[in-house]
Amino acid sequence: MRRKHLNWFALLVAAWTIVLGVVLLWTGTKNLISGVETYTDSWFFVLVGCICLTWYLTGPRELVVMRRIQRMIWKKAATSFQFIRGLIPAAIARIRSLAGLFTLPSNDNLQTEP
Repeated sequence: MRRKHLNWFALLVAAWTIVLGVVLLWTGTKNLISGVETYTDSWFFVLVGCICLTWYLTGPRELVVMRRIQRMIWKKAATSFQFIRGLIPAAIARIRSLAGLFTLPSNDNLQTEP
């Protein structure tokens, strides 16, 4: 009986590719905003190499695992979003209840005579 093994190296290369892409995007955005001219564009070629290696190494079993991980991340993100979405109305209600503490004095009793 032949046992099929999962190529964990392919998953590690895919994870490294994603991390490298995020780091390059973050650095590029930060340098664009701050106006710094220096950008390590040599890492771009490493990213292209990692993408090609990931494309070459990824098989059907790795795709199943990657889709499962992606589904799990989307479920966790949706749960977190629903939790945060439920906290927003409660926070707004608390802020509005504090508005009475910070009322400005009214201008009803204006002095009209010197």
